[in-house]
Amino acid sequence: MAQLAISYKKIGGGEGTAHVVIYHNGVKIGDYKKGIFPVFAKDDAEAILGKRHGGVNGGPGDLDAKIEDARIYAKVLDQDEIKSLRPDTLDIEAAGKLATARAAIKIR
Repeated sequence: MAQLAISYKKIGGGEGTAHVVIYHNGVKIGDYKKGIFPVFAKDDAEAILGKRHGGVNGGPGDLDAKIEDARIYAKVLDQDEIKSLRPDTLDIEAAGKLATARAAIKIR
């Protein structure tokens, strides 16, 4: 299985610039800075895997793959955090009566 991770963050002041970094199996393979950093209204955003549109008559995009695990984080992960990700696990922080400081739990 291959891991593909994409980080997306704002750089600069005002509307800022979008900075996208792409990783394959934890190794940075490219990045770019382009345009303004868009802001989406709360509860009004989508994550689309593959093309953003289908053919003239509808239908699927060009993504021909089986997606085993897809995640969206509320912060930009750095390269070390991306390297530490494992399929089918979810890192959690200790809270309340949880006995461990950090754990990984199986989500399936």
